[in-house]
Amino acid sequence: MKKKKPKVIVFIDGANMFYSQRDLGWIFDWKKIKKLLDKIFDVKEFNYYTPLKEREERQKKQIERLKRFGFLVYIKAPKVIKGELKANFDVEMSIDIILKIVDGWRGEIVLLSGDSDFSYLVKVLRRRFKRKVFVFSTRRFLSWELNFLADEVYFLEDFKKEIFLKKWLLTKKAKNVIKN
Repeated sequence: MKKKKPKVIVFIDGANMFYSQRDLGWIFDWKKIKKLLDKIFDVKEFNYYTPLKEREERQKKQIERLKRFGFLVYIKAPKVIKGELKANFDVEMSIDIILKIVDGWRGEIVLLSGDSDFSYLVKVLRRRFKRKVFVFSTRRFLSWELNFLADEVYFLEDFKKEIFLKKWLLTKKAKNVIKN
């Protein structure tokens, strides 16, 4: 008898996934990730949260591709905080997940992020709302808290054959920023 796939809604921390890809040295194919997740789960919705700089044409094209693939994309402009660009979506993602449940969602949650800021959310989802949380991250970006709290953890590098798009190539400008 075939095992029934869990019904899930997927929430993706775009900034965390950006840094994960950079760390791995290769870029994810989001269409293939969608296909992989659909194979493992009965996915009802894909939510992708990402900062968007004003004149970032390449990123705008990526957002349009994600929308064509069926992702709901949430964007906001980054702020300069202590000289660094920041656009954290932890609060928005957490509230959106809780609102889905309050509005009647009966299934489970898939979180693509290794950020420890989500550990309290995962604790609440599991204890208060009795939901399973499946976390997808990379080994280096997975916080020990999420590793401990999640019902299941999947490492994206284990799926490289299925989700690889291309190698991460840094521009000269990017190399100088990282070097300095």
